[in-house]
Amino acid sequence: MGMTGSYLDKDHQASDEENRAVIDRALELGVTFLDTADIYGPFTNEEQVGRAIEGKRDQYTIATKFGNVPTKAGGTVVDGSRKHVREAVEACSSGWA
Repeated sequence: MGMTGSYLDKDHQASDEENRAVIDRALELGVTFLDTADIYGPFTNEEQVGRAIEGKRDQYTIATKFGNVPTKAGGTVVDGSRKHVREAVEACSSGWA
């Protein structure tokens, strides 16, 4: 699950330092697969993961899910259109180079 949003209360959002420490410790323990999603932000989680793995990108396999788009009413709609697929991939991968 995301390092932003769902598990955190409104008074505490994990800092880049906290996220980096979690991801660094996971790597020490042998975790090399990171799974995220644009709905955890949107894109906030991907950006934090990108900063946390900077300089170590080649040590990870990264997956990201997309298609669940938040609505203004607080729900989600599914968008699997070609346009959205391209937008999601381009938006989430920009920080992982």
